[in-house]
Amino acid sequence: MAEAEAVYRYESGNIAHAPKKDYGPLDFTGKLAGGLRLDIRRRAPLYCSDWTDAFKPENFQKSVSSILYLFIAALAPAITFGSRFLDGTNGQFGVMEMIMSTCISGLIFSTFSGQPLSILGAAGPFLAYTLVVYDLAVAVDVEFMPFYFWTCMWCSLFTVLVAVFDLCALMKHVTMFSEDIFAGLISLIFIIDGARPIIENFTESRLFVRGALTLPVCAVLGLPLSVASTVPSITHVISLTTYEVKQLPEGERKVPTKVVEQRATNF
Repeated sequence: MAEAEAVYRYESGNIAHAPKKDYGPLDFTGKLAGGLRLDIRRRAPLYCSDWTDAFKPENFQKSVSSILYLFIAALAPAITFGSRFLDGTNGQFGVMEMIMSTCISGLIFSTFSGQPLSILGAAGPFLAYTLVVYDLAVAVDVEFMPFYFWTCMWCSLFTVLVAVFDLCALMKHVTMFSEDIFAGLISLIFIIDGARPIIENFTESRLFVRGALTLPVCAVLGLPLSVASTVPSITHVISLTTYEVKQLPEGERKVPTKVVEQRATNF
């Protein structure tokens, strides 16, 4: 914590110099929403330039290329995670909902956040968390969407309390061990979810893995190996799928009715 000098002038005309504390981002201020107010005070003078700097001649080309890159970078995981949401929540969430969430959250965050360079989007921990919430709602026999709404509202309340009482300062005491434990749990959930459909497909559909003919061809030609790419493959299937909205006991769900399986689009 650094100290700056504050100057006080009394009615008698005497001038007193007193040290003024300059709090860091992970310091307790001892004031209600003190850290939040300090963040606003630091960022407010730069707010206008945050919008105008992108259009300066020396930054314009880089900003445009970054916009095009971020469009693809944000759209690809939204489609991937949206497909996983569609399967894990039985149609309650899907690709369109994930794209809308990324868009709306990005607009709000880029306008009001303290760090506009952070990009919001789908993430593995929130996917696993949402699937756990859905399974819990099914287990206790309650409707998922109201249950999910109140879960998010309580999370928002706790986030506000963290900001008001400067609890972000506790992050300086958190070690990598806490993050690794959480990451290990998420990895285990994804491994189980990924292995389950493979086992079901092999036992029910009796699928067999054919030899990968492309690998020896690439090896003979001295080229890098090309394998199945997740995001383009999922996008390709979605673009060739026809859906029909059906009324199921758990609510409306888009059910795939037809997939144009052919080789022309891949070729």
